[in-house]
Amino acid sequence: MQKIIFSILFFCYTSSYAYSPSLESLFRNANNMDIGNSTVMASLVITELNPETNRPLESEDKIAKQASVKFVIFNENEDRPTLTQVEYKDTSFNYGSLSDVSERSFKRLSTLIRNKEMIEAKSFYSVMAMLLNNDGSFLIDLIKSYEPKAQSNAELINTRKVRLLDEYKRYLQVEKSDSQTQLANPLEPESEEKRAKVQSIMSEGFLKKDELVKRMKKSDSFSWVVQEENVTLNFDSNHRIKDFSLKTGLGKIQYVFGKFLVFGQSFEFPEFIWLTDLEGRKYEIKASQIKTFSDNSSYLERRNKKYLEAKEKNNFTTPTYKPVFIL
Repeated sequence: MQKIIFSILFFCYTSSYAYSPSLESLFRNANNMDIGNSTVMASLVITELNPETNRPLESEDKIAKQASVKFVIFNENEDRPTLTQVEYKDTSFNYGSLSDVSERSFKRLSTLIRNKEMIEAKSFYSVMAMLLNNDGSFLIDLIKSYEPKAQSNAELINTRKVRLLDEYKRYLQVEKSDSQTQLANPLEPESEEKRAKVQSIMSEGFLKKDELVKRMKKSDSFSWVVQEENVTLNFDSNHRIKDFSLKTGLGKIQYVFGKFLVFGQSFEFPEFIWLTDLEGRKYEIKASQIKTFSDNSSYLERRNKKYLEAKEKNNFTTPTYKPVFIL
C-alpha cells in the first residue's frame, strides 16, 4: 500500500511539470515511441535545393545533388550507444550502391565531433539524436556554446525535493522490514514549522522552471518558444519542434521541420527537414524508411561486416556527393 502511495505521489508531482517543460524535455521528442534498447535504422535522402525556388539543384551533368545516408543507432547498452553511418551512391540503399561505412560513439556530442568549428555537422547530428534516439542532450550541449542560460535537466533538478523523497523512500523501506519502527515519517514532521517547509517543497516541481522556455498563446492554440539573441526555437503545444535557428560567429544555421508522420507502427519523424547552412546553401532531408528492432552485439558485428565487404567489393573511385554537415 505504501509503495502505491509513493508511486501516486511521484506521478502527481512529476505530471505537474508537463505544463512547464524544460528545453531538454522538449528536445526529447516525447511523442515518439520509447526507444529503450532497440536499434533504430533510418534511411535518409538529402537533396540540395535552390534556396529561392526550393527546387533540387543539379550538377553540370544534370544530376540532382543528392546524398543517401543510412543511420543505424545501436542501443543495446543505453549508456553507450553507437552510430553506424552507411553511405550509398543512390536512393536504392542496397549493397550494390554502398560506397562507405563508419562507426562512432553516439553517447555525447563532444565525443562524436571533436572539431569545434564543424558547427553544421554538430547541429545536424544533434537534431538526428533528438529525432531518431529521443536524446536532447546533444542539442543542449550545442546551444550552451551560444546561449549561457541553457541548462540540462540534470542542472535543473530540484535537489531539495529529490532529497526529501529519497528520505521518504528509505522510511517506507524501513517500515516495511520493521513495522514497530519509531522512525519519523519525513513527509509528516511534528512541528508546524517543519510541516510548512515540507509542504512548500512538495508543492514545487522536480525540475526548476527553465527560464529559456516561454509559453506563447495565439488565438485558440499555444506554442513553446525560445527567443534569445543567438537561439530561436518553436515547438507546438504537443512539444513537436517546428523550427530552430542558431546564430554563430560564422553565420546562421536554420532548420524548418514539416509535419510529423508515423513510420512503421509508432515512430514519428518530420515529413521533411529544411536545413540552411552557414553559406546559405539549402537542403531537404527526407526519410525513406525508419524502423526499430531488437538487436544484439553479434548481429551488429555481422551487419557491419557485410557493410564493409560491400564497400570493398564495390570499390567506387568516383567521389559521392556529400553535404558539408555529413561526417
